[in-house]
Amino acid sequence: MNIENLEIGKVYKNYKALCEVLGEKAQVGNTKKAQLRKWERHFSYSKDGHKFIISGIYDTPTEKVENRGGANNTLKHAQKMDDTLMYLLDKEEDKVLFLTINRLLLKMKMVNSNFSFGNQNKKKVSNYLNIEEALIEEFFNATKRTLNSNVESMLNRLKGRALINWHTVKMICVAKTEVNLNELGEVKLDSEITYDEYDNEQVKLSVNSNEALEYRIATDEEDGLITEVEGYVMDDLNCKSKQEVVAKDKWKIFMRNVNDILFERANIRFHYDSYKIIRNEKRLSREAKKVEPFVEQYDITLSLDSLNLNQDVQTQLLNNFERRKNKAIVELDKGKKDRKYKMRSDENYLDNGAILIDSFINTDYEDIKEDIRYTKVKYKF
Repeated sequence: MNIENLEIGKVYKNYKALCEVLGEKAQVGNTKKAQLRKWERHFSYSKDGHKFIISGIYDTPTEKVENRGGANNTLKHAQKMDDTLMYLLDKEEDKVLFLTINRLLLKMKMVNSNFSFGNQNKKKVSNYLNIEEALIEEFFNATKRTLNSNVESMLNRLKGRALINWHTVKMICVAKTEVNLNELGEVKLDSEITYDEYDNEQVKLSVNSNEALEYRIATDEEDGLITEVEGYVMDDLNCKSKQEVVAKDKWKIFMRNVNDILFERANIRFHYDSYKIIRNEKRLSREAKKVEPFVEQYDITLSLDSLNLNQDVQTQLLNNFERRKNKAIVELDKGKKDRKYKMRSDENYLDNGAILIDSFINTDYEDIKEDIRYTKVKYKF
């Protein structure tokens, strides 16, 4: 499969045209479905009728996870993930939960508390660890893709067992203002008396109100507005997709501009994606009791089995680093010239990868958020 021929943002008129670009034979029936699942491990796309629109290309294929009729999972730690989430969900009181991917990963101890902060401050991380920024970008982007794939496969497995239902929702943070009323039911005003330099009295009136932030699911109208604003800002930055925004190192300015416009037009401070998980409480409780006994450790409830989950995640990510390095060496030997291949073939690539995995995945690692926060960013001029 020649994914090197793909381009982010490129539109291929139909399935057969995409097969030709990839150098693959067109299939039918279940064979075609299996082929599409294979493609989704290497690149992401959206469909418009018969058209395929490439939205992302993965440097490392996402993990293949299968669970057919109780068959063993290809992903080594899939069962540990299922057991851990079953137990954690069984301990929840609400039937419906809203969890971001970062909160879920942290709750399951698949990453440490430095991960989300580091992802938001890649330049500072680069200077703090003295590792080139391109590798920091690759680490967080590739890790998020891998873990997102792992988590959604896990949610689908639990859904397949009728333990939960789930889907993604768009959440927003909205600034709300409540106006206070006086005894007559009119808007209450505050007055402030000041004096100018000539001792003339001046009265300044203002509305007496309370302000707060509300977190909720976006309405269809608000969701549409978010998409509209994102498209406008993307055009303004001369980018065809969010992947291109990231590739051009414009993500922060993209989000800042989107949030500024949304706040001006709809009082939306920011938005984010979340998993909406609906628990099948009785069935979940019954199945959770079947897994290995659970213990308390560091005030966080975990199963004995899941104590090794974080180590498995570290191993998985380190293996991904090794695969990228080996592929880079092969591609350079073929005469291909690519900056990312050169970076990955460097003698320090695996060592730096191990440092990043330790710093942002290993749950026994120290909290370095404040150290990163007060690291100065060095800009090139």
